[in-house]
Order: sequence, then structure tokens, then C-alpha cells
Amino acid sequence: MKTDAHTHYIADREHFAGLLCISALHLDCLSLPSAEAVRRLASRLAEQQSFKQGRLLYSCGLHPMDVQSDLRPGKDGLEQLLSLPEISVIGEIGLHRPSTVPFSDQESWFDFQLSVADNLQKPVLLHCVHAMAEVLAYRRKYPRIPAWMVHGFRGKPQQALQWTSLDFYLSFGPRFNTAAMQACPPQYLLLETDSEGPGRAQDLSAVYQQAADVLSLPVERIECQVSNNLARFIGR
Repeated sequence: MKTDAHTHYIADREHFAGLLCISALHLDCLSLPSAEAVRRLASRLAEQQSFKQGRLLYSCGLHPMDVQSDLRPGKDGLEQLLSLPEISVIGEIGLHRPSTVPFSDQESWFDFQLSVADNLQKPVLLHCVHAMAEVLAYRRKYPRIPAWMVHGFRGKPQQALQWTSLDFYLSFGPRFNTAAMQACPPQYLLLETDSEGPGRAQDLSAVYQQAADVLSLPVERIECQVSNNLARFIGR
């Protein structure tokens, strides 16, 4: 069974036959949910979960590029959403240094969401661009978060070894450093599409074939390894 560690595409049921996916819900500061919006979303997610038989999992978080302010009411609404039992993973959250969004605002929201994840003991899915040192500092600050994943990893082999030595999972998409994938310990390897539209299943097959070619392994063996890794990441 192929697993997709990160996608933004929520399709109808046939697109997920035989697939286990973490699908990210888009958020921004201006549309953080009210209590009623949270209730409606929880009902919709629970209904979708039932007919997908657990194959589609949800992540949710405020992306660092969407940060616009540090308003307490927005954080209250976001905490409600992240606390929903239907949300298995908090993310994607993180830090993006080459951005017009003030880094201090990014850190404020990142720290808040990590504190929620630490309290709920939910795993986190990270967007990290030129901010590795800061993320590692937060890793030390929040030791109760059960698992951490760097999504869309494109770093070098030395970075892959540094992340994984601290028990971070690395999720590789269609573009990656081949030497870094070869350096990644098998137990921390994940694969993803980061897709936002139809064709995701075909995209995922292509990513698995790329990994098979780079690692000189059968696709079936990679499917088994990545599926076990993702299940361990989400605590199942």
C-alpha cells in the first residue's frame, strides 16, 4: 500500500483506494474558525473518516507564510481546531526565513502551535526553510511532542543525517537531493506528493518509482518501509 505523507488534495473516495494520506487543511489568519465553524468541520471530517475507513488522515495548522498578526482570538480559534480528535497531525507549521512575513510573527505562531501539540501530544509536520537551528531549539523546548516530520525535504546528506540523528522523519517529494535520500536511515524515510489537485495518485506512484531507482530497491519494499514509518509517526 502506497502512503502519501503530505497532500493538500481532498478527493472523493475512489482516489484513496489502497492509500493512506495525511491531507492538510488550508488556514489563514483572516479565516480562523469560530466555535460554530469548528463544530461543523468536526462533523464533516468525522463523516468522511467513516466512509474512507481510516485511510485519509487530517493535519491542520497555520502555515508560516500565512501569518499576518498575533491576535489572541485567532489563537483561541486555532487551538479549538487543532484539538479536534479528527486532526491526527498538527501542520504544516514552521518557519520560512526568506519571506516578507516578519520572522518574529512566524515564531510567535509556531511556538503557540507547538505548545498545543505538546499539550495534546500530537505529532507535527514541519515547513522549514533556512531555519534549522531555530526548529531544533523548539524541539528541545517541547519534548512531549511524540514525533516530528520535515516535509518536502530537499537538503543535503549532512542535513539529513543531522535531522534523523534527533529522530526527525524526512518526507521526500518529487524534487529532492538523491544523495540525501540515500543517506536517510530507512526508519525515517517518508514520501509525499504535496499535491493540490487531481492526478495525485499518479504523482505518488512516480515518487515511489524515483525512490526505488535512487535506493536500488523494489517499489514493494519501499511501500512497506514507508507505510510502517508513517504508521509509527502518527502513533498507529
